Amino acid sequence: MTPRPTPPRPVRRFLGVILLSVLVSFAILTLVDILLSGRLRKCGGLVEPWEEILDGGINADFVIMGASDASCGFNPETLDSLLLTKSFNLGCEGRHIASQVAKYNLYEKKNKAPAIVIQSLTSLTLLRSQGYEREQFFPFFHDRDFRRAVFPLDSFSPAERFVPMLRYRGGAPHRLRKASHRFRKGFCTIDKPFSRQELANTQARFAYPFYVSEESEKVFQDFLDASLKAGSKIVFVYPPLYRELRDTIKDWEKIYSRFESYASPRGIPVLDYTWHPICEDSTFYYDGIHLNKAGSERFTEIFANDLKRLIDDYGICDHTCP
Repeated sequence: MTPRPTPPRPVRRFLGVILLSVLVSFAILTLVDILLSGRLRKCGGLVEPWEEILDGGINADFVIMGASDASCGFNPETLDSLLLTKSFNLGCEGRHIASQVAKYNLYEKKNKAPAIVIQSLTSLTLLRSQGYEREQFFPFFHDRDFRRAVFPLDSFSPAERFVPMLRYRGGAPHRLRKASHRFRKGFCTIDKPFSRQELANTQARFAYPFYVSEESEKVFQDFLDASLKAGSKIVFVYPPLYRELRDTIKDWEKIYSRFESYASPRGIPVLDYTWHPICEDSTFYYDGIHLNKAGSERFTEIFANDLKRLIDDYGICDHTCP
């Protein structure tokens, strides 16, 4: 065989310079990425609950799961004061079930399994997350436990995962620093009055037929089975919706039937506040789905009393109840 010709020395030198430049640039960008991510982990807002989870030591008896309907609706401090227990809100802002499960998996890796998992359900729960509020994940890409919990379940391209600083394009650091929400035990208070314009915006989001992603359904059922196997009990909750938003949703029979198909064979109880009197008073809401400060306080009190009645059925009252 004829040996492959060796590139001329100037060409080899040029290629070496290019390779060295790429490696140096990659190293510099990686360092900048690590430093920026470290600073953004301390900026509060949406990243605050993730940082608290990664720190560990929460070890709550109850955890609340869901999207922003959960993170703004279930006040752990109110729940704890009424039930004399310890709870934490894992509501995942703007994200559907795969992101919620990823957050739970990370929580369970850093903390003991909770006695009860409270899963808030809406007609959007089983959709695929489409990238809303993706910035909340970005500062944690260098944490190995975070990567193992989140990457298999959420939608980040290989380039975003491995090319430093790429995910921060488009002003993500600025949006994170400007985040106005402040969280306590994973709970975010919306201290705003009812807005008809915001209600109209929310109604537009809920005006579509009920849809279930097969991928999301599998993630959800696997999560339910794994949690029950780990010894946690699960409670399904349909949170209250302002009646004008509730009446926008036309597929209630399909919604109830689908979630009942998950609950019934697993012995999961369901608490339904869709038609509760709290749904008639707009002053408890900001936009129809998100309870404001007054609404979350009132709803959590109602929910705590109902949950207390369920606890005896679970046989865990000795260590979670007065």
